[in-house]
Amino acid sequence: MDHLEAKKEECKKLVVRYAAIAAANGINPIPGVDVSVDFSVMLKLFSDIRKSYGLNDEKISKLEGALLPLAKKVLDYATREGVALLLKRFAAKTAMKSTAKFVPIVGQIAAASAGYAMTYTAGNHFLNDCHELAAEVLNKELA
Repeated sequence: MDHLEAKKEECKKLVVRYAAIAAANGINPIPGVDVSVDFSVMLKLFSDIRKSYGLNDEKISKLEGALLPLAKKVLDYATREGVALLLKRFAAKTAMKSTAKFVPIVGQIAAASAGYAMTYTAGNHFLNDCHELAAEVLNKELA
């Protein structure tokens, strides 16, 4: 289990790194491009977290029983459709971020903060789900 905790700590650093990229994207002055960059950032973050835990599609698809709901959640959010759904859940922040850019300096700071918060929150939720799933898979394999 120490190995999993070490992975979680490394992934927390990844979440912060990708959230910083999303914050930098908040300064991007081109309307609409910021959303597509946020989309790509989250998709890559989720992929890197799954890869860190070794949770590939094949391994997840073999899970059964009580692990299925969590496995489905991890699989669903790591897809293009899942990230799009997630961005829709953050629609208010995304809209505020896009609108705020038109206010010099303060708006860009608000947009950067919103981008950071969105990616940080989503990344940590996904990280916790992957960590929990990996721990359950490990326990099952050791049993």
